[in-house]
Amino acid sequence: MSCLLITDDDISRYLSMPQAVTCMEETFRLHAANALIAPARSVSDLAEAGKLVFTVGGFTGEQSLVGFRAYDMKHFKSSERDELVAVFCGSTGSIKAIVTGTQLGPIRTGAIGGVAIKYLSRPDSKVLGLIGTGPQGRTQLQAAAAVRQFEKISVFSRNPQRCSEFAAQMSSELNQPVLAATSAQEAVEDADVLISATVSSTPVIRADWLKPGVHINNIGPKFKNNHEFGLDVAERAAQLVTDTLAQVDDYGDEFITAETPLHKRLQELAPVVAGNDSVDRTSEEITLFYSLGLAGTEVTLAALVAERMAAQVS
Repeated sequence: MSCLLITDDDISRYLSMPQAVTCMEETFRLHAANALIAPARSVSDLAEAGKLVFTVGGFTGEQSLVGFRAYDMKHFKSSERDELVAVFCGSTGSIKAIVTGTQLGPIRTGAIGGVAIKYLSRPDSKVLGLIGTGPQGRTQLQAAAAVRQFEKISVFSRNPQRCSEFAAQMSSELNQPVLAATSAQEAVEDADVLISATVSSTPVIRADWLKPGVHINNIGPKFKNNHEFGLDVAERAAQLVTDTLAQVDDYGDEFITAETPLHKRLQELAPVVAGNDSVDRTSEEITLFYSLGLAGTEVTLAALVAERMAAQVS
């Protein structure tokens, strides 16, 4: 099979958010079955030249795959930046697909967030609150709407004009009203599901705003000296879940819960998805998901797009 070159246009054409969520569910089941090798990401600091970040993953079995995602952290906020995802056949070492652009990453992170909401939030969740209206906020909202039927969606960002524009855009895309909140508290206090997808280094929400029974996805910073919400939120949660304990361990003392009693309570999402562990919650218990980016998820998502493209061509 020849190598496919996949662009952002191809991602938009061949991958829907429901498909991405299903792909991530399957990947988490592989992780639970120890069929996914998912180490912590590797960072190569090249001083003034750049800072390359690699996330690698490998899959065992009949359809084995290995691959990586790479990007330059030095230019992470550049409008001209690109990322590279490569997928190799685990049996022959041949390259199956190469992905360039910036769309696969946010879709993959959004889909992981959708899986967390599907398995950790209450099935009767009706109100969604979103803090942050950037690319991650968009895909997180898309994924949340793919796994739950919300009657009310409120979004907030510090830029009122951007928040209103985002709300209008997502209202059209989701075919239901998305409201622009006038404050973070307004978006948070009625939420059954809360997504925080900011780049803020200081807390954007307070624990006393949280509704009993809320599920929270923490997408943005989650380090001791750089976090979008603090330990007061984690202390309210009955369940603390992440997608990758390997990455938590690699962060060491920098991770927000490190050297606190909360750290020992962290559990992985994969066994919950696979049904090996259950998250039993009462209607008033709070759950919190720390999204860190399970290695290998980019590889399975890129492989899915390649498979769909190849089927279309044939």
